Amino acid sequence: MGICKLIKFLENRFLNHKFYKDEFKQEYWKDVKRRRYYIRIIKENPEFRGKTRSEIESYFGSNECKHLYTNRWTYFIMIKRRKEYILAFYFENNVLIDIRYEYKYIK
Repeated sequence: MGICKLIKFLENRFLNHKFYKDEFKQEYWKDVKRRRYYIRIIKENPEFRGKTRSEIESYFGSNECKHLYTNRWTYFIMIKRRKEYILAFYFENNVLIDIRYEYKYIK
């Protein structure tokens, strides 16, 4: 599957509100290039802006979340070279305002 086809495929999944967590976990995170484009699509997707915390949890699975702070929700991506990479979702008044790709060092 070419990169352009993959991007269109993922955009159609998000725009049609069809998100399949099993395929997300197994297929798209295996390849580094696919992972990078998938993260970019998640960050730049206007459909996520303005969603509530419960809607974001329903997309990514509530058992995958880490509630570190009341206004921050994280989603684990991978561990590589003693770094834990995550997507951090920031909320204000229970509404999504920002998505960031972050990492932290593991001791």
